[in-house]
Amino acid sequence: MKTHIPHHDSFQPTGKQPIILFDLSLIFALSILLPTKSLAQEKEAYVVVNGTTLTFYCDNKRGEKTTTTYGIDDKNGVFPKWLNTEEVYSNYWETRENSYTTVIFHESFANATPTSCAYWFRHSPKLTTIENIEYLH
Repeated sequence: MKTHIPHHDSFQPTGKQPIILFDLSLIFALSILLPTKSLAQEKEAYVVVNGTTLTFYCDNKRGEKTTTTYGIDDKNGVFPKWLNTEEVYSNYWETRENSYTTVIFHESFANATPTSCAYWFRHSPKLTTIENIEYLH
């Protein structure tokens, strides 16, 4: 049994081709021009406070953390919020020691691009350990 395969010479226009091409062109143009939210959440840089340890991450799992978290750029004036300086620094020169002893930079933090790390460890005389500092860029 022979099967007939249509040849381009036997193509019969239906009048719908221009509409389909216009629709496809419109979809393509909108996909480029309009911002779209990806299905996966965007990565964000943040700090997890767990007792006396600060762990720095840059991923899309902040909402899954069960301890206190702060965004890298969250500040009370000029000081990072994890220093809990809001009530203490009514006078700029007033000092308060933090109890943090350990800082860990998770490997995901290698993707972070903080604009500044000023004051991150201000008044932290008990800080004795910094792990994975190679992930801080």
